[in-house]
Amino acid sequence: MKFCSKCGNQMADDMLFCQKCGTKSVVNESATKDEVVEKRTINEPISKINTSPYVSASQKSNVRTSMKVWMIICFVFGGIYALISLAEPAILGMTLFCVILGIMFLCLAKTPKGSMYMFGKENGIKKNIFVLICIIVAFVSFGAIMSTMDTPTETNTTTVSTQNQGDVADEKGDVPAEEKKQEKVSLTDIEKWYKNEMPAVSQSLIEYSNSVKGISNMNVTESKFRFGEEDGWYDCHYTYYFTCKVNGQKCTGEARAFRKYNDSNIDWFHFEIARESDWATIVEEYDESSDATIENYYKELISQYK
Repeated sequence: MKFCSKCGNQMADDMLFCQKCGTKSVVNESATKDEVVEKRTINEPISKINTSPYVSASQKSNVRTSMKVWMIICFVFGGIYALISLAEPAILGMTLFCVILGIMFLCLAKTPKGSMYMFGKENGIKKNIFVLICIIVAFVSFGAIMSTMDTPTETNTTTVSTQNQGDVADEKGDVPAEEKKQEKVSLTDIEKWYKNEMPAVSQSLIEYSNSVKGISNMNVTESKFRFGEEDGWYDCHYTYYFTCKVNGQKCTGEARAFRKYNDSNIDWFHFEIARESDWATIVEEYDESSDATIENYYKELISQYK
């Protein structure tokens, strides 16, 4: 019994060539299998011995694939959180956290596992230091964004708390908020409201004049709001002076309107037009019952707001 000098395959004594590799038999019959294997190992070319300090290409591929998987997961979650943050800004911190980790895994995917430095370089930033820096930056960024979101939340809570306190006060029998506002209104405030409404009442005058046949080109030249007590008269009405044309003739006119506080109805109780040439009155409408209405309403305002 003998063995092949190249592959160590067992051969019959009378065989000249190895049936496995075809090598001619040069080993004597007394050679053992271990001696043949040892000889074969010594004769192996040095180029076949793996002296590389790095992992094999297949191992590199596996390492990069796992890093890329984590990178994709981080970016996917970052995109999801970014969409949610459109409705809930507080989620923005998670978006930035995932993006930073995704960038970290992207860089690690391009770095061999056996290398101590980033991207397989012989010097520079070490891989473990790089990972630590990325994690710290991710958490700090997340905390900074969340801290900026805390202030509006506290403000909203305070507002709601104040409203709830107001509701409790009403339940205890205190004056409701609407009545409190009404108590603070004075006659001066009411007069200001009437004066602010003068443009709207002026527009109502132009619309009212359209109901009088033959009037055109109306233009308000002066407006007043009479409010108060003087010589036994109680005033709370508007007075407007205007120019117009009646059947083509230039005329001047005066109109007076009564309106209740915070009411949209306007009552034109006086409307008078005179020719500009001889000051002859050609239109005159007056409701005497409005005098008592205005007096009573002014007294009502005094009793309620003074």
